[in-house]
Amino acid sequence: VGLLGLNRLKKISRKHKRQLVDRIQNFEVVQDGEDYVPATAEQSEQMRDAAGVAAPAVHRAAAVGKAVPDPLKIIIAGAPASGKGTQCEMIKEQYGVVHLSTGDMLRAAVVDQTEVGKLAKEYMDSGKLVPDDVIIGVVRRCTSFHELSCTCSEYAG
Repeated sequence: VGLLGLNRLKKISRKHKRQLVDRIQNFEVVQDGEDYVPATAEQSEQMRDAAGVAAPAVHRAAAVGKAVPDPLKIIIAGAPASGKGTQCEMIKEQYGVVHLSTGDMLRAAVVDQTEVGKLAKEYMDSGKLVPDDVIIGVVRRCTSFHELSCTCSEYAG
């Protein structure tokens, strides 16, 4: 794990955007909701036919069906009230990444009185750190239920 400065984050974000645009222009990916997934050879051919575009060179066709590069992942850590949320909101707006806040997820789970929320509340009320297995449970629930969109009010970050 390394610490990245803002300029490095901008460079990585631009690279990911260029790669995605390149894959879109070459009909190598299809949109599935808000995500892009690899296109099958048949889907790529249908999109090219519809656009009236010839098939790309052989080296490009070999990339059809391969996984799209992993999206940019950033972890922000810091002491309570150190500005993590503020920075995350700016990064989210600037780079279009998803913001998952475990603190917000825990508080929402407590308010919703879920099983994990009740367990977390016991630790929080006694002033203890919430154990990793409880945090992982909350994150798993959010990411599996909302498929990383986390747009619903109960887990929005």
